Amino acid sequence: MRHDVRVGIAVIGLLAASVAQATTWNEPWQKQVITEASSLGLFHVLEVKGSHAKLKTEKTLAGTALPETLELVGYYDLHVMSTSSAANESGLAMHSGEHVYLLPKQVDKSWKLPTPSSGIATVTPDGSVAATYRISFHQALQPSDAYERMQTCIFQRLHADTCNEAALSKDLDDPLRLPPVALSRSATKDEQKLFFAQHVALESVYLLKRDVPLKTLEPFLQSTFFHQQISAVRALAVSHDPGRNARLVAFVKDPSRLPMAQAMAVIMAKEIGDKTLIADLKALAPSASTSDSSLPLNIMDPRIGTAFPSSVRVAIEAL
Repeated sequence: MRHDVRVGIAVIGLLAASVAQATTWNEPWQKQVITEASSLGLFHVLEVKGSHAKLKTEKTLAGTALPETLELVGYYDLHVMSTSSAANESGLAMHSGEHVYLLPKQVDKSWKLPTPSSGIATVTPDGSVAATYRISFHQALQPSDAYERMQTCIFQRLHADTCNEAALSKDLDDPLRLPPVALSRSATKDEQKLFFAQHVALESVYLLKRDVPLKTLEPFLQSTFFHQQISAVRALAVSHDPGRNARLVAFVKDPSRLPMAQAMAVIMAKEIGDKTLIADLKALAPSASTSDSSLPLNIMDPRIGTAFPSSVRVAIEAL
């Protein structure tokens, strides 16, 4: 089953028009992007020419102090899957005049982003941020102040620094106390706002390795909306709840759960690395779903080369 790639309107204008459609690549997940980054900062885009950009630094939020003028030169993690032009010609997903938050990496004396579309969070005309917490084609609209405090904390934690999670309770805990909200064309503004907040909270739980009890995550695991299911299994993977492993296995066995979310649960089990959990999942292989679990990407999206199991059975067999 294919799903809409959008988490609301946040991905509008994500990819620059200069990205060659015949060039595809394997897009990194946000945890890797943040871990590899040297800094997190806010910038004003002065000029963009293909894979090069000149930006004015407005503030450094975390990591290495950024120069007053930042020049981006190419990519450090662009794994091209197919191309009809030079890989470094793929254009950055930003435009002159915009404000963007970036997660650049200093490579020798140069600054680079992983790919044309990762490590970039665009500030929208109303001041919100098109924020990535999972992978660049799954974004959520978030107020800039909330984005800064959450992403700064995640950056610090993934770089083995300290972060006061207690100060983030409003962002991490409050949204998960409310029933899950699905995003749809008929969703009200308040429902959209709550969905984004829940998406951010669940994905941040995973990135921060925050211990959340199963009873808090259960409504999201039972949700019919695929974004909630995926985020819930990711958050469950870092929980210390004694029922965690059994719930992951039950999720993979449940035919009512979506194949992509089930494949994600298997990937999370591999990250956990518990031998009994992996053995229990391997035992499911003969009866596991062979339905399409591919990422929800349009064939014209250059990130179509992103690696992901084609079915739940394939995911289990890869354990």
